[in-house]
This record gives sequence, structure tokens and C-alpha cells, in this order.
Amino acid sequence: MNTSTLLKKRFLMIKILFFLMLTNSFYPVYVFSQDDNLQRVMKQQDTQKQIDETLKLQKTQKEVQDSLKISDMEKQRKQTQELLDIAKAMELVIKSDKEIYKVGEPINIELSFRPRFKRTHYLNTLGIETDKMVWYISGPSGKKDKIAPQEVSREDENGHLKPAKEDFILIKEDKPFQTKINLTNYGYSFPSTGEYIVFCRYTNYELGKELGITAWAGTIKSNIIQIKLE
Repeated sequence: MNTSTLLKKRFLMIKILFFLMLTNSFYPVYVFSQDDNLQRVMKQQDTQKQIDETLKLQKTQKEVQDSLKISDMEKQRKQTQELLDIAKAMELVIKSDKEIYKVGEPINIELSFRPRFKRTHYLNTLGIETDKMVWYISGPSGKKDKIAPQEVSREDENGHLKPAKEDFILIKEDKPFQTKINLTNYGYSFPSTGEYIVFCRYTNYELGKELGITAWAGTIKSNIIQIKLE
């Protein structure tokens, strides 16, 4: 094959390739590439949109949760304040039946529960017979003792006291609940002569709602009295 013929064949091949490039032979590849890029961009946009919506939803959920937390905290604060107000609305006054006792004598103490601020309350009197009523006694030696009555036998399956409706007494400022107890029956014998400091603390959280009432609830501390034995 001479040089002229070889050059002609090469020139012809170049023309064919150039023709193919100008025709639709390579166009579908180009279109596919453009569509693929477009789909990829749209997919990225959809993904970003989903991320933005998710972040927005999470922000909304957090705002709702924060709002609920604030609401719950405010509710708890109000409930606590109500209990504190109720607790302050009761006073407990104790006094002995005399100032000087003989060693071995009964130490009789009168308790008086009285509502304050002209309020009316139901008082759970069953708790007075239990360890919900705690007595604090400081003797001549300076030793401090804490005593309480034994639990009464009216307990439910969980070991909790079950006050009956008659255990809840309606009291008013001009109609307090008064009762007497003998401290020597609680296991403290006042063994030696001298002066004793006495006060008590009463706690009740039995509201009696299952009985159709709402009793006073909280913790109350009595006044302090002095007892002398000789």
C-alpha cells in the first residue's frame, strides 16, 4: 500500500469519527450524564430539606418539653407552697398538768391543735397515737432523747396506717382538738431529779380523700415546755 492510499484511509477514519461526534451517537451519553447530575442535585436538596424539617421538629419538641418542664416545676412549686401554707395554718400547743413532779409520777401532757387565720381543718387524730408524733426530751445530764408511741394495729397490706372516718376531727380556731397523754407510757421514765426540756413534732400526710374529705397535712412543731422533778 502506497503512502497516498494510507493517508486517504486515515483521513476517512477521522471524518467518520468527527461525523459520529456531531450526530446523536454520543448525545444520549451526554443527556444521561446531565440527568444524573440533576437527579443528584435534587436528591441532595431533598436530603437537606429533610434535615431542616427534622431539626425544626426537634427544636419544636424541645420547646414543648421545656415548656412542660417549666409547667411541671411551677405546678410542683405551687403544690409545695400550698402544703407550706396549710402547715403554717395549724398550731400545736403543749402544757404539763403541773410544774413539779415526783420521780415515778405520771407526766401528763395536754396537746391542743388549733387552726390559724380563721381556717377550718380536718385533723387526723390517729397519727397522734403513732410514731408520727415524736417527742424530744433533754434531761438534767444534757442527754437528748427522742421517743414515739408504738404503731397501732390498724395497718394495710403495705404496712401503712388506715385512718377511719371517725379518726378525722373537724377543728376550728374556737374549737381546737385537745387530748392528754402520759409521757411515761412511751418508754421514758424521767429517772432523776432536775429539769427537763420537752417539745414534740407531729407529721401527717393522710389526707383522707378516699373517705371524701381533705385533712390538714404537713409537719408542725410544738412550743417548748420545762418540767421539774424533785
